[in-house]
Amino acid sequence: MTIHVDHTGTFEGLRHAVHTVAADEGTRGVMVLACEQNNFQPHEINPLLRSVEKPLFGGLFPEVMNAGERLQYGSVVLGLPLVSAVRVIGHLSGPPLQLREAVRRTQWHGRNRGTLFVFVYGFATQLSNLIRVLFDRFGLEINFLGGGAGSLESPCSPCVISNSGLLQDAAVMAFSEVHSAIGVAHGWTTLSEPVKVTRSEGNVVRELDYRNAYDVYSELVSRHIDVALTRENFFEVAKGFPFGMHRMQSEVVVRDPITLGEGGSLVCVGEVPQGSLLHLLKGDSKTLIEAAEVAAKRARSTVPHGATINLRLFFDCISRTLFLEDEFEKELAVVRNGEALYGALTLGEIANNGIDFLEFYNKTSGFALLSEPDETPEAEEPDSDADGAALDGWRQPSLIPLPRPVPPVAAHGLTPKAVETE
Repeated sequence: MTIHVDHTGTFEGLRHAVHTVAADEGTRGVMVLACEQNNFQPHEINPLLRSVEKPLFGGLFPEVMNAGERLQYGSVVLGLPLVSAVRVIGHLSGPPLQLREAVRRTQWHGRNRGTLFVFVYGFATQLSNLIRVLFDRFGLEINFLGGGAGSLESPCSPCVISNSGLLQDAAVMAFSEVHSAIGVAHGWTTLSEPVKVTRSEGNVVRELDYRNAYDVYSELVSRHIDVALTRENFFEVAKGFPFGMHRMQSEVVVRDPITLGEGGSLVCVGEVPQGSLLHLLKGDSKTLIEAAEVAAKRARSTVPHGATINLRLFFDCISRTLFLEDEFEKELAVVRNGEALYGALTLGEIANNGIDFLEFYNKTSGFALLSEPDETPEAEEPDSDADGAALDGWRQPSLIPLPRPVPPVAAHGLTPKAVETE
């Protein structure tokens, strides 16, 4: 397996890393984990991404990890030995029915239980719906691993990487026959009785228990802090008090309120369905670090006997990292266990282990150990598009467009940036 790291954060550095990895004969797919502070623009890198004749996928993230080292500038490019196809779904904030149809058209012809790598625009309004229809489509046939790309500072910027270019409001999915052993845990505990989401739109919560969402959240949080919650200190306070949604037969799923929206609404990373019951959560460094260690142990306990581990991937939430501050290094240490570790700090995490329901998580640690199956699969037959025409699954990924809405971040004073398509 070829891994090339660029520490400069420049286009030339990325170009050299991508060309080096793609040129390796053992590379069947190229994963690109790049820092959003590189400030890559579509007109600059799209010719490079579209020139790669192997499946290419990834994203721009707040930080990436190189053998356990955190990078705020630079790129980690990994060559995977088994990637059969890449698929792209456009406009993740589009109508749910069209999103379901886009996923329905996605095919998987693997002979072995494999892994679907999924990277998404972290602020899309239909993320939970995407995860739900992916699980309906594939169930427990494959494992899922990935996370939300994007920037906390420039949430409307294009951030999803594929052979089609650098995309906004999209998801890229890479099908691989690689085996994955995955563990997920978060370490947050319940502080309050449940409150009901009585009005929400995608990832924007407008009312809790028929009252203004901010007022209810402020009252819940004020019982545990000595300062008043304001628009100015909202992110600093809220990073320590996320919401938790209960799921059947699984850990509480965390939802991270990251900013105040119009009229006292709460903008979260990931959808919060109307009718959900939310608890206020609280954690400390000790419980979060212990949870990351639990995630790593869960993954290691499910590695097939005799398997050779080729790669260790870690996707952890950026707001979790901001909460831990200097102690995040302790979390990395318990997950690494002295071994090389690659990954990204994400805007939400995507994972399941072949047993539990697939989720889009917040403030959660996802750890995976990748190994090759005993037999190398044959190349996947090209899919057919809706018109029956052959579609080359990796040199020309299926980009399924949906009507483009105004991204949810526009609700609190941000406007989408134009995306160059040429």
